[in-house]
Amino acid sequence: MVPLAQADVLRVEGAWTRASIGTSRPAAAYFNIVNGSATGDRLIAIGSEVADAATVHRTVSHDDVIRMESIGSLPIPAGATVRLAPGGLHVMLMDLKRPLTKGMSVTLSLTFERAGLVEVTAVVAGIGATAPPQ
Repeated sequence: MVPLAQADVLRVEGAWTRASIGTSRPAAAYFNIVNGSATGDRLIAIGSEVADAATVHRTVSHDDVIRMESIGSLPIPAGATVRLAPGGLHVMLMDLKRPLTKGMSVTLSLTFERAGLVEVTAVVAGIGATAPPQ
């Protein structure tokens, strides 16, 4: 673990998620991870009070078929910003405990290899949103 003063250089910004269709289908969450450190880090776990499971996925296209695949951990290079956005990297919130409705907020608990636990509040946008609510 990195001393707390150094952990401050890793920030999570602009967290948001889409509203869900009930609880039977997953919801997607998005945010930016800004690593102002000279040392890389890695997102190794995600949790939320609204889902039994949460994992990072990426969107891949092969032979005109678009699908999502889970990735184990997410590298956060030194001095870089990693963007989780629609159509690319994103967090899947699975086995929802309650529906996510537009206007509510949910907590995401992100565990980094070096920076440790970072909790963020994600605002819920509409079901078909392509950007965070304003």
